[in-house]
Amino acid sequence: MKALNFLAPIFLCSLLVGCDKNRSESPIEVEIVNVSSQTKAVFAEKTNDFGIRLFDAAQALSQNENVIISPLSCAWAMSMAAMGAEGDTYSEIVNALGYSGKTKEEVGSFSKAVISELASADEKAVLESANSIWADHSLDVKKSYTESASVYYDALTTGVDFASNDGKDKINSWISESTHGIVNDVVKQTDGWVLALVNTLYFKSTWNISTGVEEMEFQDIDGKKKACKFLMTNQAKAAESEDYTYVSMPFGTNGSFEFELLMTNDCTKPVSMDMSVVSDFRKEAANGDFSFAMPFLMFECSTDLKEALLQLGIKNAFDMRAQFGAISDESLYLSQVLQSSRIYLDEKGAEAASGTVVGAELSAGINPDRKHIVADHPFAFLIRNVETNTILFVGQKVK
Repeated sequence: MKALNFLAPIFLCSLLVGCDKNRSESPIEVEIVNVSSQTKAVFAEKTNDFGIRLFDAAQALSQNENVIISPLSCAWAMSMAAMGAEGDTYSEIVNALGYSGKTKEEVGSFSKAVISELASADEKAVLESANSIWADHSLDVKKSYTESASVYYDALTTGVDFASNDGKDKINSWISESTHGIVNDVVKQTDGWVLALVNTLYFKSTWNISTGVEEMEFQDIDGKKKACKFLMTNQAKAAESEDYTYVSMPFGTNGSFEFELLMTNDCTKPVSMDMSVVSDFRKEAANGDFSFAMPFLMFECSTDLKEALLQLGIKNAFDMRAQFGAISDESLYLSQVLQSSRIYLDEKGAEAASGTVVGAELSAGINPDRKHIVADHPFAFLIRNVETNTILFVGQKVK
């Protein structure tokens, strides 16, 4: 049986598009594809693979700093870019995301389905995603693009003046509001921009286990030790091998979201989030006669993901060969992919948020009787939705 079936087309009236130039286009036919559970699982696996490759590239560029990114936020922002791309530009973006051979309708419908499913996964876990498009008043944006963005990503298009601080201030304000004030000032300047595609992702949940607090020492990647607060629990799941230690802890009420940690016995280098290793450990992990402690996570990371995306094969979109004719008849190319992410994790739970902005320009203590697992040296971590196996955030703590 085919995994994807086309439903009846949806006809939309025009959106409010904040641009000075108006098009007299006919109503747009936007196709919604029925995404089966099997297809969602495949898309999630591909998105996760993109996320880990993106994290590996960002980690390599980090120069041994703490890193947290949201691959899902980046994937959705770049999917909106792909929706306006054509030819090799479209192929490079979807290939990097892992969606090779998929149509715009399939990619958009998958994103729409996952956004809805994740938002209702756990009544005590808050997961919110928002999308928006910001177009300079001088740019003639096609109605077909903005209406497709509205259907698939619930994105409203707003007109701004990028030549002044109007665009920067409005985008930053929108991101801050969408992330409950966690992410601020993502965009520093908009010189040359005529378009910005924006996604935000916000997650907050309490633990579904009992926890406490202990002050211990964390040894950073340079071998320096620093006293800090550690979360402690006797209810985590864990598994170990000769090279790795894996720990997982559930959020919310039904375990729909969980925190996973992977560390090696080598304290001197960052840890790659090897998903083949993690997958094996998930099958083996169990509660046992051990306690677990890890430091509170309270840091932010701001970066331009352009270089990391270039390494993943998205090249055409970032130079004068870019084909974004589905957005505008004017020649556009992507100049920046800014992302700012922040995480707060303590004994109560976790709160994490991310804002991704794609900028486009014109061409031209612990019980002593128990075994101890202590994350007191560099480790990688992720937060995922269990049912869809979708990675929301992935990062590393090295200091």
